[in-house]
Amino acid sequence: MLVPFTVQIPLAERDKDMPDKLKAEWPALLRWMVDGCLEWQRVGLAPPKIVLNATEEYFAEQDTLQQWIDDCTEDGGEFAFTRTADLFMSWKTWSGDHNIKPGSEQTFATTLVDKGFAKSRKSSGQRGFRHLTIKRL
Repeated sequence: MLVPFTVQIPLAERDKDMPDKLKAEWPALLRWMVDGCLEWQRVGLAPPKIVLNATEEYFAEQDTLQQWIDDCTEDGGEFAFTRTADLFMSWKTWSGDHNIKPGSEQTFATTLVDKGFAKSRKSSGQRGFRHLTIKRL
């Protein structure tokens, strides 16, 4: 989970003596933490929407393969077929343009399958993916 810190206290307003001021509160703070842990164990983690949104946005920014899919591919329809080698060449070009290491063709294909794309093989032995086509730019 990514917790966005949307407030920053200016240096001039920060209380440098806060740790010492909180010493008297340590027993209550420990009780609050233990109660929070017990509640978490009882009902699970229920992060607020801002945390869920920040986490989702972060992972979307890190998913470079999905960015390539969005930028460079489209659903070509029920009978469309694109060879894995052609898709991988497009991915390698896009990766180079974005200063990203493309990895291996095998890892690329496995990741496409993990994302729900259907692997296929033609009678000629060509391996590829159904429905997924490279956009004509």
